[in-house]
Amino acid sequence: MNTTAKLTAIVATLAAAGSLLLGWSVRTGSSRPIPGAVSASEQVAVALSKPMPVPDAALMPLEQVYAAYEHLRDHLALDQLPGVATDAQALTAALTAAKLALPADHPAAELVITALAHGGHLAAAASLEDAREHFATISHALVAIAEGEPRLQKGHVVFSCPMTKGYKKWIQGTSAKSNPYMGTMMSTCGTTTTWMADEHATPHAAMSPGGAKDIAFFTCSMHPAVKMQTPGSCPICSMDLISVTKEQVASGEIMVDESRRQLIGIRTAAIIKQPMHILINAVGHVAYDESGYSDVSLKVGGWVTKLIADTTGAFVEQGRPLFTLYSPELYAAEQEYLLMLHAQPTTATAVGGGILEAARERLRLWDLDDAQISEIREHGAQKDQVIVAPASGYLIAKDIVQGAAVVPGQRLFRIAPIDRIWILAEIFETDIAVVAVGQSATVTLPYAPGETFTGTIDYLYPYLNADTRSVRARIRLENVDHHLRPEMYATVAIAVEVGERLLVPKSAVVYTGPRRLVFVDLGEGRLRPHQVKLGLANAESYEVLSGLAPGDKVVTSGNFLVAAESRIRSAEQYWGDDHDAK
Repeated sequence: MNTTAKLTAIVATLAAAGSLLLGWSVRTGSSRPIPGAVSASEQVAVALSKPMPVPDAALMPLEQVYAAYEHLRDHLALDQLPGVATDAQALTAALTAAKLALPADHPAAELVITALAHGGHLAAAASLEDAREHFATISHALVAIAEGEPRLQKGHVVFSCPMTKGYKKWIQGTSAKSNPYMGTMMSTCGTTTTWMADEHATPHAAMSPGGAKDIAFFTCSMHPAVKMQTPGSCPICSMDLISVTKEQVASGEIMVDESRRQLIGIRTAAIIKQPMHILINAVGHVAYDESGYSDVSLKVGGWVTKLIADTTGAFVEQGRPLFTLYSPELYAAEQEYLLMLHAQPTTATAVGGGILEAARERLRLWDLDDAQISEIREHGAQKDQVIVAPASGYLIAKDIVQGAAVVPGQRLFRIAPIDRIWILAEIFETDIAVVAVGQSATVTLPYAPGETFTGTIDYLYPYLNADTRSVRARIRLENVDHHLRPEMYATVAIAVEVGERLLVPKSAVVYTGPRRLVFVDLGEGRLRPHQVKLGLANAESYEVLSGLAPGDKVVTSGNFLVAAESRIRSAEQYWGDDHDAK
């Protein structure tokens, strides 16, 4: 008689005794639940869900059964097939003693007989795979027996392995997991569970309206689209279904035990307050230092007779000639100065030398320096007067050509030095709140790969560029060797310390249109979405303004699976449209 037939016989016996059993269908070699029904093994769990103590005379033999079972489990957990055969024989002997001590009509007696038959097969198993298959049937029987007899549960822990294809539970005398189904490959796989043959409440209790748990449905953590009204196994992956209450549906809460988290890659981390570092990257360009500009213009009119600085971009030195100018007005002033200089002594004395000094001052006011005035005194009036550069630098503007007429006040040249230059960086308006004058900035340029320049922000422009939505920051850099040239592109990095903030990893945040959600680990496998308000961001984290507290554990990996399951639960308050959400 195979296992299904034996379980059927047990259920039939219990049904004759008046136990509440639901229907099932049996096919050759397998059993499959039908709608509105539960499997034969589940009916055994229903029947044994009430205390069904064993006689005192049978208690000690059964305790020896569980002790032998524990040794057997140890060998399977270590992949030691030879040790399995020896311990299977000891288990068979203990089961035989328990069978003799139990009344023939006791519900546990048939379960002992089933376990006894598989104990013999276990002793002769040729492979670990065969041994584990028979061990699973024995585990099923012993869990069911202990469910009806609380005295047998003392000192034992029940674990469930989601990775095994058959019966998933096993019994241990310690809380340190040692998985007999997966062996050394995954020795710590599994979670603690209940003694009942099914992971959940009894089928009739779970289906009753207004039950203690108020179950909405049962589903699979790996296949959330699977929804059943009765507990059981997932038809896709055979994992035990998990219960979902109506309260959990309303909040979007889901249940994912530790073993399933390992399978689908869910990781959690506690959030804490810690110093926040922000690195703001901006693009910019090299510009002239406008404070060093010098313009060349005249206070007299005339004509350019010879243009010496004739190329835009040419470098000029202070005091060096730029061009020569013929100015009738200037030439007349020079002659007047010479006339006063060579006048009769009596005339000069009569005016006390004041006329001569006035003539010299007029030349100075027309921007002739002392050297040029001395030249006039020694060599006479200069018809073509030399105009010199007022400062050293590059000609960035030239507005005359040879022979051109000039008028007073006209800009003829603009000279700009590049010993010191500006970096003008474009700071996006989302970052400008944390940028301030005095912060250090690191500048890199394509012109000099691998080389960095360090400067300080010395000015923030008071207006926003409407096209780029950015504010310009000015950084001064020394450029003694003139390697940095205006209009070169630059990349600017500004390191900002904003103080201690409550930070959540970016990987923990799920975007749902107008909302930002994180999944908080409530313990006991429960994950619930929380809406959060975010502030500043850096490469790894967001600042949390509201919605979380220090110490909260949030999901940081596998969020897409958790979010899909939570959304399937139809938590409208989190996943619906709300244009007012921040």
